Amino acid sequence: MSTETDQTPAGQADFEQRLRRELGHVTVRLPADMVARAHRGHRRRLAVTRVTAITGGAAVVAAAAVLATAVLPTSERGGQPAPATGRSAPAAPQGAIPPFGMKPIPASDSLTARQAKGDILWIRSTTQAIPASDTIVDTIWNYKSASRDLTYYPNGKPWDDDSEATVRGQDGKLTETHTVVQYDQGTYSVTDSPASSQPGTPFSCGFVESVGAGLLNFQGTPDIARQVAGCKGVTVTRGQQIDGIAAIKLGLSHSETLWVNARTYLPIELTLPSPKGQMPPAGYNNAKSPGVVDQFSYLPPTPQNLSYLVAPIPAGFGKG
Repeated sequence: MSTETDQTPAGQADFEQRLRRELGHVTVRLPADMVARAHRGHRRRLAVTRVTAITGGAAVVAAAAVLATAVLPTSERGGQPAPATGRSAPAAPQGAIPPFGMKPIPASDSLTARQAKGDILWIRSTTQAIPASDTIVDTIWNYKSASRDLTYYPNGKPWDDDSEATVRGQDGKLTETHTVVQYDQGTYSVTDSPASSQPGTPFSCGFVESVGAGLLNFQGTPDIARQVAGCKGVTVTRGQQIDGIAAIKLGLSHSETLWVNARTYLPIELTLPSPKGQMPPAGYNNAKSPGVVDQFSYLPPTPQNLSYLVAPIPAGFGKG
């Protein structure tokens, strides 16, 4: 394991420094949960950067294929909900709110990395809090150039919703559509902006060492943990069990721990500790957080599952 004395991930430290610089010397009363909301927004932007930087142009797909394509199911899959029953070309889904209690099931041994790459990556991210009643849950979806992060209040109701997708129009130009729904304010916004395709960035152990595993591209390279396991300083413990799946435990820098399927190396769970409960991350009411736990699953791109990539705009909400 790393012998660093500072266990704060570089990306987190940079974010904290930028936030302080932006606030400058102005003394204000911060709105409730400003830090928690700002951190989640920062993490979403990093996730988008991760996809475009590592997979480059391969992440960009035609507009009709982003959210309106069903595929024939494989014979056996890990994860859920229900697989497709046939090939069709439905209208683009209107968006859906995933049930708060729906939790990822780890991919079974039968799901290969190649199959998972064509699936939707689903992450349930739990920001632990002290007290536990301030725990925050995010449900995160990634598929090609589309992504969504829905944050729930501790009571399981939607708090804020953020989805975006980069598509190539008939004129060949790339456009990013970004939708934000804020349930606490009853508002929404939809913005379109030019986008660009970036060349892919090869994997490096230095990236994992400096930034941590939270930004690894488990959608573009589902078994990227195979490469991580070979990095200097990573401890590999075999013969583990998690959620009934034979697993390998990878001990990473910053005291992070990644559990992966022992056969396929697909991710099962990632723990991102916050040793001193510093913010970010932060729970509800800006509660101190001992860390974040991410749980992973892969879902076939059925119409139902694709609807989870779109943030629906509730009736009666106004433009923010």
